[in-house]
Amino acid sequence: MEDPEKSEIPPKIQEKMIIYPTDEKPILRSPYYGFYDTFRLQRWNKLTAIGYSLRDEPVNIAILDNLAQIEHSILIVVNPGPEEAIQNLGDLAQQRIDERVIPVKGYFGDEKVFQQLEIALKVESKRRFYKRVVEIEGIENYWKSIDEKKSP
Repeated sequence: MEDPEKSEIPPKIQEKMIIYPTDEKPILRSPYYGFYDTFRLQRWNKLTAIGYSLRDEPVNIAILDNLAQIEHSILIVVNPGPEEAIQNLGDLAQQRIDERVIPVKGYFGDEKVFQQLEIALKVESKRRFYKRVVEIEGIENYWKSIDEKKSP
């Protein structure tokens, strides 16, 4: 795939793209390399990763590069265990981007997740996200409601 900037048909930046999960993605083969290369070259201010475990190192490198290069960029991780997934990115404090990775705990489709996602999309940091969630529903209610969803 050629550089999107040099393409005769410019890509739609707002276009939705998805790579379905498989056991192994041969990153250097089509169509994965084309998707990866396009993703890597995109510059974004906010990226929402829904259900992504952050285990694909090439994708993580592209995400971390963007967070490092775009000063106010934000990564929102929607996952039943966002803290565990975020650990797969490495030491964010050392990279000075930990405040720009916002964990939204829960299952996509739950009303609470949509409410929290709406907040996450409006704030500039993890600290402001937590502050806003606590203002709306209180911290005890926030974590309790998530834990109840996991219990059978």
